Amino acid sequence: MFDVVTIPFLLRFVSRPMHFFGGIGMTGMALGGGLAAWLVVSMLRGVNILNEHGPLLFFTTVLLLAGLLLVCFGLIGEMLVRHHHQRSEALRDSEVLRITRRNRDR
Repeated sequence: MFDVVTIPFLLRFVSRPMHFFGGIGMTGMALGGGLAAWLVVSMLRGVNILNEHGPLLFFTTVLLLAGLLLVCFGLIGEMLVRHHHQRSEALRDSEVLRITRRNRDR
């Protein structure tokens, strides 16, 4: 079952992980931010948030932090993909230079 989920993920997002993690992370942060704004407005109206909406406050915090972590994972993934591709190009360039120099010296 894990392979059924992994293969489509690799086919779509292997070279652009921010599109996957960033989308989910931004959605979580948007939902968490909306809930946090509603809780702040409720608090300004005089509602005791911990007594009235305690579990929602913790859920909001988890949504915001999880969204932030997913965006960070996407950024780290993008950096790794970019490093891999730049490294590969650098190795190919050095091979091209090596062949060019060998042909020029003949």
